[in-house]
Amino acid sequence: MASPAGNITFDDYLGLTACLFEWADSYDSKDWDRLRKCIAPELRVRPPSTHLPQSITTYPTPALAPPLRPSHNPNPVSSLLSRPVEGDDGDDAQAHHQTHIPHQIDYRSFLDKIWEAMPAEEFIAMISDKSVLGNPLLKTQHFIGGTRWEKVSDTEVIGHHQLRVPHQKYTDASRKTVAVKGHAHSYNMHWYKKVNGVWKFAGLNPEIRWSEYDFEAVFADGRDSFGEDEKSDVKVVEKELKSAVAH
Repeated sequence: MASPAGNITFDDYLGLTACLFEWADSYDSKDWDRLRKCIAPELRVRPPSTHLPQSITTYPTPALAPPLRPSHNPNPVSSLLSRPVEGDDGDDAQAHHQTHIPHQIDYRSFLDKIWEAMPAEEFIAMISDKSVLGNPLLKTQHFIGGTRWEKVSDTEVIGHHQLRVPHQKYTDASRKTVAVKGHAHSYNMHWYKKVNGVWKFAGLNPEIRWSEYDFEAVFADGRDSFGEDEKSDVKVVEKELKSAVAH
């Protein structure tokens, strides 16, 4: 029996929940071959060039942006995703929004980085890096709470998930002494795409609502490694401003 417009089918539900579980459990088990099997071939974002103030609510982005987030969200990129596409109006713009979703990797909430057009293998390399989840001394558990599914098309779905993720990093392989721990409570927006009839993870935007212990310290090395592009951009802008003032 077909589902009403906007609702996923039961078969879709089974495929999507299986994909979600594979994503979470492959993270926690550090099984990167397993993760490779459940992700889409490419994951995309539109990165900002610098750290934007929270008050900024406009952001340059091409078309292909559905209404993904509540309007009260202070995130400048997420805020724009709910705005009409420049140059479009009326039913055509709305129809365009409803037939495509961007596949995103937005890790600004803890790695201070957002990625553009990331191929699957680059995503695997990033997430398995020792400064991220590849550190054998770091243990995690991605607990998934309530979930709401939003159908965009027959091959694209947005998942709205509640997560609690404890992180604990040890001083050595004996796992007797904890070096740092931090537990994150978040709302995750995930994108899913059906590839050859199978639902695949196609991107995410975690919004950390609050954390316990020293969560900021858990991925300090990751921010240093993967946030460098944005830091370099800021330095370039500062240098240009100083030069302009001097002249």
